[in-house]
Amino acid sequence: MNGILLLLMAILPGADSSLLRADTSQASVGEVTANKPLVHVFHLENTGTKPLTIVDVRRTCACAKYDLGEKSLAPGQKTALRVNFNLLTQPEGPGQWNVGVVYAVEGREEKAELALSVSAKVKKDVWVEPVSLVMIGEKDLSGLVTVFDRRGKALTVTGARLGVDQVTSKVDPANVKDVVKHQAIRLTVGENLPVGSYVDELAIDTDDPEYREIRIPVRIVKKAPVDAIQAVPASVMLRGIGASKLATLRDREDREIDLESVSASEKFLSVKWARGPGNDATVRITLNGQPEQVTGTATVIVKTKLPAARAISILVEWSK
Repeated sequence: MNGILLLLMAILPGADSSLLRADTSQASVGEVTANKPLVHVFHLENTGTKPLTIVDVRRTCACAKYDLGEKSLAPGQKTALRVNFNLLTQPEGPGQWNVGVVYAVEGREEKAELALSVSAKVKKDVWVEPVSLVMIGEKDLSGLVTVFDRRGKALTVTGARLGVDQVTSKVDPANVKDVVKHQAIRLTVGENLPVGSYVDELAIDTDDPEYREIRIPVRIVKKAPVDAIQAVPASVMLRGIGASKLATLRDREDREIDLESVSASEKFLSVKWARGPGNDATVRITLNGQPEQVTGTATVIVKTKLPAARAISILVEWSK
């Protein structure tokens, strides 16, 4: 090891041996099939002399979810980071998925990051196209998802579910082309879906025990017509108890807005509204209560009576 590299290790936060360490930073699991998530557990340890706190786990792939044990570690204390990768949304062949554990050491201003990765060769006899679905527009919103199976005894899609009101799904009959069986699921967004942004997962049911349920992310953005009332922004993020954000209701023709009611889908969210500025109306959304889950989404429904009777949806993403 040359002198320049030693100097860099001495001054870079991530190179200090007293910081967070993993039992292995690069895990290779060989060949895996995409019929179930790839799960790997990293065992982390504070090898330094001062307490540290894990403040974030960064993922470079939306396919990754994680579960972390203890976040605050005394010197010598260990914790486990369980990472779950949805391989159905990943291409076939060799792949690597990176995770960064961001942490702060007591007495230091700067944060450090421990780089971790999991690599595998993905084999996909069953796959979904597209791997995520986005539908954006004012009306006539629809989408198509297709499940492919190239095995000799192919599965059959028996149903599909999406937890967004006004969205229906229809499963087409199966077809076979070039020895690959494929079956389409058609999603249609109803005209009465309120303006706003919606995020959920499409759950696809099959008759195969190994692929009993296939999930892909779906995002729907229902835009307001040109002459309609809009919420700006259409979605807000609340981080921590007591966090509060404002959304403004505006009419494209600058007509006066008056509200009939404002309500939230979750009890731990409080909502208030007031007239102004100008002809607009302002809604304040606050995370007041204690949600059971660490993160989640909710909806605030704003009903207007002037200049027209409308129901406008504001998506609320929250975390404790």
